[in-house]
Amino acid sequence: DCESRLLSRAGLLLCRDCLRALRGELVGVRFALDGFPVFSLFEYRGIARELVRNAKFHNCRLSALVLAQITASTVSGRFGQMHGQQPFEKGPVVCRDAVEALVPVPCSKSSIRKRGWDPVLLAAAGVSDRMNCSVVHAVCRNRGGRQRGQQKKLGRAGRQAAAGDRFVINQTEPSMLELKRVMIIDDVMTTGSTLKAVASLIQQQASPEISGLVICCD
Repeated sequence: DCESRLLSRAGLLLCRDCLRALRGELVGVRFALDGFPVFSLFEYRGIARELVRNAKFHNCRLSALVLAQITASTVSGRFGQMHGQQPFEKGPVVCRDAVEALVPVPCSKSSIRKRGWDPVLLAAAGVSDRMNCSVVHAVCRNRGGRQRGQQKKLGRAGRQAAAGDRFVINQTEPSMLELKRVMIIDDVMTTGSTLKAVASLIQQQASPEISGLVICCD
């Protein structure tokens, strides 16, 4: 099954072979998206892609925990030390004190009911601990908007057009007016429409400096 296959290849903290392979897959790309910087750790291929797909589509919590640990360790420049290896020469992807709050892109409620957990939230929790910042649920899913199952059937142009109605401001979350630096975090970026939609909603409520962090870029 999914979990035993992953254990045989990666283990809870990654075996030496997979660790070496992931070290080779790390790209650590920084690029501009609609006026704000986005950091991507991996391309959507290889072991990184397998971990993401196991977590999202095969309900493998172990894969999600491994991704969360990798993301947090890479952000703090410590990925590789999990098995006594040296950290990546590229160093930290994001400055530890550059962010006051992380805003995770929320999963649909149906996905959370099915899995019982949110892979993006697991990654956000790990990163927030390493960066000493809070996790703020600034946006939530719009019940009347297009859901993820429908979203996957769209092409790039369709995703960009539909992203705007998928999220709304979370009225139960405290105001973000006092925050100056906010990072939006997601697992996979394809067109960037999701990050841009979440950033636009945040900017309607406050005017912080925004950045993005994704595990994989497709």
